[in-house]
Amino acid sequence: MRCLWNSFWILIFISAPLCLYGQEADMPGTYRIRKAQKPPAVDGRMDKEEWGLAECAGPFTGPFNPDGTDLSPKKEFETKAYALWDPEHLYIAFVCMQPPPFYADKTGRDDKLFQQDVAEVYLDIGGDMMQYAEIQVSPLGTITDYYHVWTVKPNYPADKIDGGQASRHTGDLSWNLDAIKAASAPLTIEGRTVGWTVEMAIPVSPLLVRRNLPGKLAEGQNIRLNLLRYFYEPAAGGKRVLHHFNWSKTMKGRPHISPMAMRSAVCAP
Repeated sequence: MRCLWNSFWILIFISAPLCLYGQEADMPGTYRIRKAQKPPAVDGRMDKEEWGLAECAGPFTGPFNPDGTDLSPKKEFETKAYALWDPEHLYIAFVCMQPPPFYADKTGRDDKLFQQDVAEVYLDIGGDMMQYAEIQVSPLGTITDYYHVWTVKPNYPADKIDGGQASRHTGDLSWNLDAIKAASAPLTIEGRTVGWTVEMAIPVSPLLVRRNLPGKLAEGQNIRLNLLRYFYEPAAGGKRVLHHFNWSKTMKGRPHISPMAMRSAVCAP
């Protein structure tokens, strides 16, 4: 039976920090991406039998330049992520805690999802900070993807963006990772919606070939990765306040020009 939130896992969830499966990855060392025993179904529901071996990427924190209350330590707004691999795919899942309703109504491919609640992946499969994919998925399962290219490798730290160097960067929204799959679902515990989950299956061959690498992932292969989430909190007058949660810290609204913030990850057994 496909059921993530049975009573045992609800108890673990309520009584412990939000790390549903596996072990929490140590910071700031290399994150181990475990090999998938079978491909996740990518239905947004995160079955334990599919993700049980995945190490928990977290905790997520606020940005270098917060301009208000940092909600990231609060359990009701907590974020965790998980990754698995096989030769053809990198699989990413997020657990995003927040009260409904979710701020998400964009349904078009390559809509400006960063303007609403969203989970984001930055994937530098060549590991040199010169080219990387950005993949965004909303609580509705809508996908936006960019391909970022630098003409000169940036050397500024992630907490001090250099506008001159950043001008050597382009992000191509016309690029599409055509075979990508993603799905989101509400996260419900004991009949109460407490957040949303998302699963992604990222085909790696187009990314590897573009970097003149063999077209499949292999055990021991190193990549660079960052994982982020935007939550737009309702505010007075119908306004929204952006809360930026990151696995590896960046400046608020600047993860797309912060490749140096990406963490090392390795395809492990």
